[in-house]
Amino acid sequence: MINVFEHPEFNNHQEIHFFQDGETGLKAIIAIHRMFQGSAGGGCRFYPYPGSEEALTDVLRLSRAMTYKFVLADIPMGGAKAVIMGDPEKLKTEKLLEFFGKKVNELNGKYTAGPDVGTNAEDMAVIRRHTSYAAGAQDVGGNTAPMTGYGVFKALSAAWQFQSGGKSLENVRIAIQGFGGVGYHLAQYLDAAGAQIIVADLNPQALEKATKLGYTTVSTLDIISQEVDVLAPCALGGVINEESLPKIRAKMICGGANNQLKKESLISALEEKGILFIPDFISSAGGAIYGAGHLAGKSEEQIQAQADRIYDTTLQVLEKSKNQQIDVLSAAYALAEAKLGERA
Repeated sequence: MINVFEHPEFNNHQEIHFFQDGETGLKAIIAIHRMFQGSAGGGCRFYPYPGSEEALTDVLRLSRAMTYKFVLADIPMGGAKAVIMGDPEKLKTEKLLEFFGKKVNELNGKYTAGPDVGTNAEDMAVIRRHTSYAAGAQDVGGNTAPMTGYGVFKALSAAWQFQSGGKSLENVRIAIQGFGGVGYHLAQYLDAAGAQIIVADLNPQALEKATKLGYTTVSTLDIISQEVDVLAPCALGGVINEESLPKIRAKMICGGANNQLKKESLISALEEKGILFIPDFISSAGGAIYGAGHLAGKSEEQIQAQADRIYDTTLQVLEKSKNQQIDVLSAAYALAEAKLGERA
């Protein structure tokens, strides 16, 4: 039995909506953590969860992270998230997405959807047939992955400058876990900066692309334990856990995946190992900036400038952590909560 209010990831969420449709097979949850001026937003994840408990856990954690992501990136929305239970390769249809779009529309702007794991710009276009509350479709900016990758690059650059005492990324060894949209674009920026790149992905085509670009490729089992300067998780969350943590040999973790820590308490273990962790709700904000910016009618220049500020936010959090002698995650939460207080 799922006890929502007693759930360990429940964090005073304002609204949680459960949707089911027997005809299309849709089973979905939309969690709204915080609204700002009556609205909240976040990606729609389509994933084969083992069960409802796992889906609820994910949507509660992700929606909370979106609140902090938006406020630290100066996006005037609250944080939310949607999850659709099922294998997108088998269950995803236009009818299902259209039904989901109708349900989003019934919330009347409380939730704006965007692409996430298992969904893309084409899916958002289908959802937009029945609601204007969807970002990331081709007619409203399109693919958010390039800007997400750029934002990770800005956060990683700032963190490396902070950690190394101002050194460049020239010859810095970086392991990218996941070479899809975000990982690919992150690699392009890192390559241009002179970094040495190691890639892992389950998709053979992605690995072939990486090889053609001159990057070293390893198995997904080995990417975590590479002797590198930076580990950049750009696939699913929870990759930093009790099993993987002892294998990590990187000096820093900064990537585009959401909820990289299986448990937030692992931040202490990372610090004990001397590993600098950049909270993913800072590093992965580029896509949200891009999607929200296009919905708001911002120019490409304005969106780019906003994404550039991820660099400054990263440094601000790292300085706060250093000066107050608290871990980086606590420093990020404190800064986010202070900014939320200013909004109230």
